Amino acid sequence: SVKNCNHKRLGIYYLLSSFIFGISGTLISVLIRIELYSSGNRILSPENQNFYNVKITLHGLLMIFYLVMPGLFGGFGNYFEK
Repeated sequence: SVKNCNHKRLGIYYLLSSFIFGISGTLISVLIRIELYSSGNRILSPENQNFYNVKITLHGLLMIFYLVMPGLFGGFGNYFEK
């Protein structure tokens, strides 16, 4: 159940959610690398040029605020609490 006050289980919940967001951030990073690798053949249509900037921003936000911060402070902080 999610209504739990056990700090070890809450730490595992934080780590699990940060792992899921890390996978999605990694997939966005792979999309960015594929877009940069294919120099003439674009993955995205040229009409949708702003989506590349949205991908870069979304990747950065996901990796910092949904992977690193919850994983380090929420996950490990709650799991290793005394």
